[in-house]
Amino acid sequence: MQDGCIVCPTTDSTFDLRTGDIKEWYPKNPVLRVLTPALRKLFTYPVKTDEQNIYISLRSGKSDASAEIVFSGKAQPGVTATDVNVEEVTTITN
Repeated sequence: MQDGCIVCPTTDSTFDLRTGDIKEWYPKNPVLRVLTPALRKLFTYPVKTDEQNIYISLRSGKSDASAEIVFSGKAQPGVTATDVNVEEVTTITN
């Protein structure tokens, strides 16, 4: 991660984690950059962590319903969803 951005290991494309905006699209492959135009930014969600869990908050834009996904495992840089188990999904209706 650099300057609040992540880099896709497959395409080398760079994405802003705060906004979901695409900063660079296929920077090393001009053919794919033209053939696969960047049509939208990424979805971003509020995330919080504690010593053992990663909490991802989801909210539906069409209703007041929301959900929180809890990944159990070590919440630290470099840990991905494949490294931890989904412990629970809690639905909250406001």
